[in-house]
Amino acid sequence: MHIRTKKIALLGILLSINQMLLILSSFIELSTFFILALAAYLVGVAVQEAGYKLGSAFFAASILLGFILTPNKLYWLTYIGFSTYIECYEGIREFLIRHPRYQKCLIPAKYIIFNLMYLPLLFLFPSLFWTGKMSTLTTILLIVGGQFVLYIYDRAYYACVYQLWPTLKRKLRL
Repeated sequence: MHIRTKKIALLGILLSINQMLLILSSFIELSTFFILALAAYLVGVAVQEAGYKLGSAFFAASILLGFILTPNKLYWLTYIGFSTYIECYEGIREFLIRHPRYQKCLIPAKYIIFNLMYLPLLFLFPSLFWTGKMSTLTTILLIVGGQFVLYIYDRAYYACVYQLWPTLKRKLRL
């Protein structure tokens, strides 16, 4: 089997797992964010395995297919947010690999990407995060809490994509 064909077949399998996780998130309400994060991590796996261009195609296909298949569109939008962060992160990471003198910019870039997505949502749609009127203290706590959640999400992403996936890939002989 040709290498490109093998990559595309793997992306098809990853896309089916991705969509099953998106659908599952609508039925298992207790672990919704965990399942959505796992589905978004598969975007990172796709970029790792097939490169940024095919990974971006995987990202677009997962969004379109998710719109058709996911019963709860709010979860689908949350998945888009998680996946967009990963897609942007992987794009910046790929750029930094080609330009090593900018390696120090990776960590600030993560927080910039996240805050460009998180802060407008927090200020324009505060009811997504807090019921009732938000005080200044609540807003500050949500901003700081968001940074903490990003740190945890990013560490879990790194563990899944860069440590767990290579081990799983080796065991499955992919």
